[in-house]
Amino acid sequence: MDEIFDVSLTGHYCVGKTAVARRFVNNVYDDGLYIPLEFSCKTIEVETQHESQDNGNKKRVRFRVWDISSNYGFRDTRPLQYKRSHNIILLFDLSNVSSFEHVPIVYRDIKKYSSSDTIVYLAGNKCDMHAAISKREIYNLCSALGIKYYEISAKDNIGIDVLFNDMYHEATKRDLTNKLNNNKNQYSYKLEDTKTDGKCTML
Repeated sequence: MDEIFDVSLTGHYCVGKTAVARRFVNNVYDDGLYIPLEFSCKTIEVETQHESQDNGNKKRVRFRVWDISSNYGFRDTRPLQYKRSHNIILLFDLSNVSSFEHVPIVYRDIKKYSSSDTIVYLAGNKCDMHAAISKREIYNLCSALGIKYYEISAKDNIGIDVLFNDMYHEATKRDLTNKLNNNKNQYSYKLEDTKTDGKCTML
């Protein structure tokens, strides 16, 4: 049976949340049709962290990826999504200063509504473009918030698989999947995963 791992993508407007989710799940660059609350799935094999050198054991992990809208109309949905996630990726656009300045605001909401066990990662998307924010500014913010930082590009497929793989292993070390999966009964909707990755339905 696949292990279930919930990841939410959040951030300011137009930072590439949907493109990042679609790149990870479908391995395509697609910034086309925008869906306010998009849910998709991908099953991958990951190496276990406690295997012996002679035993290349792998585990099947089913990522359920939530692309959370930053629209005001979905303000009541975000707290529920934050609460149910093992990891949250807080995205900003490296070419857009305003999106970076919005990071502390989103982070405060995440910490207010998410589980104390949930891990937050900061990701600067569009590293294929000219950066409008300096490395020093980014690292200073990460230090202040106490979170890890990754530079990624949905367009050029840079760093996204590394980010998701690292997130899973960090959550496994902290036993987050067991801690948070024990609370699934509190949610008011059901999820039906189809057999084809990338095509999941929210009921």
